[in-house]
Amino acid sequence: MSYIYHRATAIHRPQRSRVRVSGAAQAHEFLEDAYGVRLHIRENRVRSPEEKLTHERVDVGVFAIDDVHLPGAMEFSPDPLGRVVALWANDGRLEGHCDGVKGEASAGELAMVSQPDLPHYSRTEDLS
Repeated sequence: MSYIYHRATAIHRPQRSRVRVSGAAQAHEFLEDAYGVRLHIRENRVRSPEEKLTHERVDVGVFAIDDVHLPGAMEFSPDPLGRVVALWANDGRLEGHCDGVKGEASAGELAMVSQPDLPHYSRTEDLS
């Protein structure tokens, strides 16, 4: 005999957002707020004023999908994010390290760069 457990499931309607920022300080502040952690960022190549960080998010409660365009060359070292981060590179390049595991992606590739309870390091070049 099998039992079927019926319980009410909360349905989260997708919440969509889109932000564009240009300055390094604005980008840093926005990303810390968006991911809810202290974030160390180093820009290795200064972006032109026309090159803006673009962040689009679809949040459905239990997970979110972010579409991010990061012009320039940047390095990130956040505190633990509390979530797994997988990145699909449409353009540019990404390299990440977390607990001795290295992930890399260039156009058309996917990389896992973060474990929920561990800090990680990522480097990007014109990523979108």
